[in-house]
Amino acid sequence: MPMDTPQADAQVITRLVASKYYLLASIVTLYFDHVLTFGQEVKSLWRRPASVPGVLFLLNRYYPLLVYAVVLLAFKYFPFAAPLVSEAILGLIVVLRLFALYGRNFMILSLLVPAYITQLVLGGWASVAIVRDAGLPQGSGCIVTVPTELVYRFAWLWASQVVFDTMVFGLTASRIIFLRKWGLKMPLTTLFLRDGLIYFAVMFSAKLLNFLLFWSTVTSNLVTLNWAFNNIITIIMVNRLVLNLREEGSRSTVISNNEPDHSHALSRTSAFVV
Repeated sequence: MPMDTPQADAQVITRLVASKYYLLASIVTLYFDHVLTFGQEVKSLWRRPASVPGVLFLLNRYYPLLVYAVVLLAFKYFPFAAPLVSEAILGLIVVLRLFALYGRNFMILSLLVPAYITQLVLGGWASVAIVRDAGLPQGSGCIVTVPTELVYRFAWLWASQVVFDTMVFGLTASRIIFLRKWGLKMPLTTLFLRDGLIYFAVMFSAKLLNFLLFWSTVTSNLVTLNWAFNNIITIIMVNRLVLNLREEGSRSTVISNNEPDHSHALSRTSAFVV
């Protein structure tokens, strides 16, 4: 139902301005981090032969820049299908990283791939529920909303993402602990554990914010408010994780043949993922 009272119009304008500034701040964060890490990217990526992981990384680096550039230029519409493509690339990078960390054990794929596909399917299921707020005057911007009867789709989406990130952290931590128990104490193992902890902490915080917005908001307008930020912070975290691994992999020495066989997982990770 259109809102035509002065108080309602003021509320619409307030929500419009707040949501636009929040989106703008999120996008600026993405571009700022890209500038900060561009030198590291040139050093650790452009001077190496092309590879499938490298192509995935570049897609994750530059596809969002193009998408959010369109958002900045238009700023009246946010393409909710765009984060789904980005999240598909992000998830694939994370799955490949763990696949290599476990010495290319296909059991890891049997655990991660269903969770990875589930969150993508739920993301598409949730995104088709988003509609333009009918209370917003034409030509003044875009505030999206979700019909009350379809809001539950986002609860399933956020839950699936929490499950996937928890699995990633648990598998990373358990593998590194196992390798260190076998006496493999090299910078790359420490880096995997450190970045895994940071990745999990940031991702869990972002998903927790989604849940808080979901359960605390009195309207469905705020359900999707954090989607862009959630996508952007995930892009930044995965980019930094891969760049750090590449940089450390370049410095790491070749593992001696008299190390336990389990130690080859890290060298294979450097070759296969980074």
